[in-house]
Order: sequence, then structure tokens, then C-alpha cells
Amino acid sequence: MEASPLIGQLEILIKGMLGKETLLDLIRHFIVFETSKKEDNAGITMIETVKKIAAYHQYYAVNRAVDSTLRASGFITKSQKLNDSIVVHSPEAHGLKSSQVQKIGD
Repeated sequence: MEASPLIGQLEILIKGMLGKETLLDLIRHFIVFETSKKEDNAGITMIETVKKIAAYHQYYAVNRAVDSTLRASGFITKSQKLNDSIVVHSPEAHGLKSSQVQKIGD
């Protein structure tokens, strides 16, 4: 049997997005419904609703940005723990300071 290039993507999906907490968060906060009106050639107006869900990278980037914003605004203090489980690559790995060591309000 030949290796499929999809195996890596499926493994990321299963481990990264289908855990209980992640899936519930994704359903609760990362699904939107977009409604648009379309008119056909006969002049009949139809309403179409499309459900959109965040992609893997969007989900993790948004959660990290929210955590960083809450820390910087002082809403979360250093004694409270940010959701470190969403960080795939730490800022230190790229030569940057961790948001954990920055001053509140920075």
C-alpha cells in the first residue's frame, strides 16, 4: 500500500481539531452563517444561507490573538494561565519574547 499525502492532514485534523474541548469551542465560537439574496433570470429572489467554519490555522491564530490581547489589556493577570495548549510554535523558537514575560499593557 502506498503512503497517501492525506494521512498527515487527516492526523492533524483528528488530533488538532476533533478533541472534545477544541471541537466544542469550534462549534460555539467559530461558525458563522452568511445570508445572501440572489435573483434568477425570471426575477425570482431567492435567499441562500451558507454555513462557514474556521480552518485549522484560523482557529489557532484567533485564539492566540485573543489570549495575547487579554494579557496585554490586563484583563488576565500573570497569576492566571493563558491557554498555552493552542501554541504550536513558541515565540522564543523564532527569537522573540514570549507574551508571558511582557508587561501588562504592552
